[in-house]
Amino acid sequence: MTLVQVIPQGTSMAEDAMQGKSLKTTPSQKSFRKKLESNDEVWRLRCYDLLSDQRFDAGIGFVILINSITIGMESSFEINGWDTTAFKVLEHLFLLIYALELGLRFLALGFSCLHSGWVRFDSVLVGMGVLTAWIIEPIVDAVGSDNDLGDFVAPLMVLKVLRLFRLARAVRLLVQFKILWMLVRGLLGAAGTIFYTFLLIFLMLYITACLAAELISKPWALSGDPWQRQFAAEWWPDIPTSMMTLFQFVTLDSVGAIYFPMIKSDPKLMFLFMPFILIVSIALMNLVTAVIVEGAIEQGRQAGCSLC
Repeated sequence: MTLVQVIPQGTSMAEDAMQGKSLKTTPSQKSFRKKLESNDEVWRLRCYDLLSDQRFDAGIGFVILINSITIGMESSFEINGWDTTAFKVLEHLFLLIYALELGLRFLALGFSCLHSGWVRFDSVLVGMGVLTAWIIEPIVDAVGSDNDLGDFVAPLMVLKVLRLFRLARAVRLLVQFKILWMLVRGLLGAAGTIFYTFLLIFLMLYITACLAAELISKPWALSGDPWQRQFAAEWWPDIPTSMMTLFQFVTLDSVGAIYFPMIKSDPKLMFLFMPFILIVSIALMNLVTAVIVEGAIEQGRQAGCSLC
């Protein structure tokens, strides 16, 4: 199952994929298929069966994978100033495939397919792609940029940047791999914890930077030792720079080269740096890891119970 398979009732395909449900076996989907058969809607029924086919899912997944690769390759070619004509042709081909897939969903399921957030997202991407690639670009190429119409339409080409959102379609592939999708769900489920962790780290960085201003920035800036003045000007000149320096302590990014010579020059700074490293860099980071892992295990347990 992929994330974008939808039914009129708007069931989440991500949840169905996690629970191992088949598109053709749920009662609501069976009843919808019978409704199409009873109304003798042959074309809608064929489209519905095509969308339900695992081989169709695999084909769309392969297209998404190739499209993601070509986006990166096109960016590399543009950076190096190489010819990107082939990628522009492929872009039109991918857009045509996505438009046909979206059209099939509307034909088979009607506007009820918009109950899926991923179908709505695909609709926006396809709409933006059609607008830029098949309407705005031809107009700009036809009229040029020397007249008023070209000057008016050309700024709209910034919408091409939104094509990078097509990379988000790759998330649809994750649902094909249950364990990988569980990891993603665990990360998303810990979003609240991660946010408050960032907030706590920011507060601790700010408070410690204020302490560093009193213990390092001010006294060392007036020190008779040229090394202390130069070191304070480089690493501790103001609150924002001090916070960035302390952020290196959080990530343990070569911090020994910062605190070791400072403690050697002024031993009392050990009582500033050592507690910060122990509390923030070690204790807080491990605590956050434990919370995220616990959340992932709980979600895995809930997914296992739903299969029972």
